[in-house]
Amino acid sequence: MTKNIQKRPFYHKWWFYLLFIFSATILIFIYIISSTFFTLTDKDIVADENGSYRISGIKEPNVTVSLNGITVNLPVDDNNRYDVIVNQTEPKDEISHAQIIAVHNSRTISRDIRIDNRKYLEHQKKLADDKAQADAEANAMEKLNLVEGQPTRNNLAEAISAIDNLPHENAGLSERLKAAIDKVDEAEKLDKEEKEKYKQIENKISAAEANPSRKTIDEAERALENYSSPNKADLSSRLEKVKTKLEKSNKSNTSTTSSFEKSDNHQNNQSKKTVYIARKGDSKVYWYDKNKMPSSTNFDNVVSMTEDEALSIGKKHSPEE
Repeated sequence: MTKNIQKRPFYHKWWFYLLFIFSATILIFIYIISSTFFTLTDKDIVADENGSYRISGIKEPNVTVSLNGITVNLPVDDNNRYDVIVNQTEPKDEISHAQIIAVHNSRTISRDIRIDNRKYLEHQKKLADDKAQADAEANAMEKLNLVEGQPTRNNLAEAISAIDNLPHENAGLSERLKAAIDKVDEAEKLDKEEKEKYKQIENKISAAEANPSRKTIDEAERALENYSSPNKADLSSRLEKVKTKLEKSNKSNTSTTSSFEKSDNHQNNQSKKTVYIARKGDSKVYWYDKNKMPSSTNFDNVVSMTEDEALSIGKKHSPEE
């Protein structure tokens, strides 16, 4: 009886497996060789504080490279190695992505890049914080300069608000604020004393205006003597008017007194003047001058007395004299 021997398929032959391995090796080698016209050293990249990142690798001649659809120039050295800086335009995300496509003849290689932008974003935040601090400090210094030059409560309130709004404390400005607070307190104290002193002086000048006398004027002058204020000129002017008024009043009184004295002296002289009466004093009239008496007068019978005495006994001055 003859055995029926079945032949194995060719793909079960050992030589077939050997040929398959050899062919795959050749294909892989060809793929590797063909892929070396462009390589990328690192796909995970960290951007610097400026948002720039570095890419490097190998690029054969006549290879066209585009980054996110835009053709870029990648200069190479003698070994066809490139190492360039790529500048980003203000990235907003912590992690961004870019795509590089290299084309050589009909072959294309695509590489995705992952870019870590956290260092850039942290730096931008610091710059923004620094600017905000600088702007706030400039405003605070402006308010401090104002309150130091014009120490009022309103200016102080603005300076305090500016210091409180600083993003970060500034020890130097805080010290200046403390000094400004003391300065405002001192200014208010001096202002209160000034107002009280002004009121006292103003009261004395008002008293002199109401009752101008040497005493009231002297008191006002003593109060005004050591007073130094812009209001002093006005107060001095008021006091001068009072002094002028008193001087005019004194002159008027002196003139009136002199007139009275002259009148009194005249009356006194008149009352003490010697008069002459005829007929041994029985005549009803008297004369000042004996020579003006009538020629019929008997001068042996003429008596003399003072005018007061003559008036007291009812005599009158002769109308003929």
